[in-house]
Parts: sequence; C-alpha cells; structure tokens
Amino acid sequence: MTGSQQMTVGRAVDWRFAATVGERLARPAPPSTEYTRRQVIEDLATAAKAAEPPVREVTGLDTGEVVPEARIIDRPQWIRA
Repeated sequence: MTGSQQMTVGRAVDWRFAATVGERLARPAPPSTEYTRRQVIEDLATAAKAAEPPVREVTGLDTGEVVPEARIIDRPQWIRA
C-alpha cells in the first residue's frame, strides 16, 4: 500500500461514538462528599509532583524543561480524551 492508500485508525473509528459508549459503560466514581473529592484530588496532585524527580532520574528522561502540573480528571473526561 502506498501512503495515500493506508487507512489510519483515526478514520476507521468513530471516536465520538466510542466516547459515548465508553461513558455509558464506565462505572461511576464511588460515592463521596465534596470534601473527600477535593482531598483526593489534592493528594493525587501532590503525589504526582513528588514522583517527578525519581521518575526522571530512573528513566533518564530529564529534558530540563518544566513539567506542567498534573491534571486530575474523572472517568468520563478520561474517556473523551
């Protein structure tokens, strides 16, 4: 096949439909209070920041660039991404 004849996954998959199905099939987050949800998000963000230096050291992936803060998202947001 030439480059123009190759089918890419992006054209073969209806991503909007896949996201809709994924959102319907994904289990909802466990029930929690707004306080607990905020605390979990804060803890995850702190853990992500603390993990950066050892990950860079072990993997050798230190480009010297600033790594943006982690974006904490829920299941539907993750599926749509």
